[in-house]
Amino acid sequence: PPHEYLFWRSGPNSAVRKGAWKLLMFENGLTRLYNVLEEPAESADRSSEKKGVVDEMKQAFQHWTEDKGKQGKAETETETETETETETETET
Repeated sequence: PPHEYLFWRSGPNSAVRKGAWKLLMFENGLTRLYNVLEEPAESADRSSEKKGVVDEMKQAFQHWTEDKGKQGKAETETETETETETETETET
């Protein structure tokens, strides 16, 4: 596969997929872990018995979120620099 993890958000809720595992994280702090290959209906929460998997996936999501924040900040700074350059050119 091209990526080890797949991350996404839907409103305030988030999810991570790695191999057979899918972790759902809700705004209220609730988490659910499913093995979607063994149980595609996602009705058997495995988070209490697979705490290591939950922790690993939460940590990967946190790193992804931090990286997205850094990218967003860099894009905003670049847009601001471009706007400033354009304003300066217009003034001269």
